Amino acid sequence: MRGLVISPKLKVSVAANKIEMNGWNEQNVSAWTLYWDKLVSPDNNLVSIGGGIPVFEILRANKILENKIIKMNSGEGGMATHRSVMQSWADEEEKHPGAWAIATGDSSYTSDALTDNSGRSIQVKLVKSLPVPALETPIDRILSYKRKRSSECEAMWSFIDELYLQIDSARDKPLAEHSVFRKLEVALEDQMKAARENNSISFESATTTLGFNIQGALITGAGVLAAGTTFGTALLTAAGAGVIVNALPRIKIFGTENRKTPLTFAVEVESKLNWK
Repeated sequence: MRGLVISPKLKVSVAANKIEMNGWNEQNVSAWTLYWDKLVSPDNNLVSIGGGIPVFEILRANKILENKIIKMNSGEGGMATHRSVMQSWADEEEKHPGAWAIATGDSSYTSDALTDNSGRSIQVKLVKSLPVPALETPIDRILSYKRKRSSECEAMWSFIDELYLQIDSARDKPLAEHSVFRKLEVALEDQMKAARENNSISFESATTTLGFNIQGALITGAGVLAAGTTFGTALLTAAGAGVIVNALPRIKIFGTENRKTPLTFAVEVESKLNWK
């Protein structure tokens, strides 16, 4: 189970005791529904951020979304809002250690009180690099896609966890984060270039236009993965060695049913979910 504490576009200054709110980003909600199993929308009894969007009713009916009220005896403005977000995350994390994160970023929650990797923000950034459902995709179609592909989703998460832990366990975290994201970006850009050359479909992403099917590239361009070598490690090694581009023209962009990759769940968002 993977859970996410969510919010509308919300900029909080604890130092200035100030809140700026600009409503819910509907494509965020679609992406959160696709990649995360449980969502919690926090509020508090002193300063309410309130509201919602119509799909929230469907998410609540499917026991995916919970609206949570954090009761406070004192506080106002930015401090009360920040405390409600952080307390919601801490409460869920206590029940399911290692399973929860906070949706942070320009289109969701930002605060001057957040520290590096608060609420596993690096993990959230990794997930943001994956394809997202088209804005017009009905929420029930997203839920159906996810139910049918639960094993693929878990495989994808194992891959994301691996990349996240490479950064989190590094002594020099800023350097590790830059290195992992850059190598991942290069690998994905090379994949997308090959997809275009092969007249394959494009992918819509929350951050940039990307393509996937890196495992095949690794096997073709760098040799069969050595025993004990994890997919994420091999991916970044191959990207650094520059083997991705040369390998891609000789592989299929989309995995077949008997040749899944850790990113199949994300890869097929475009072909199997975003159909008209």
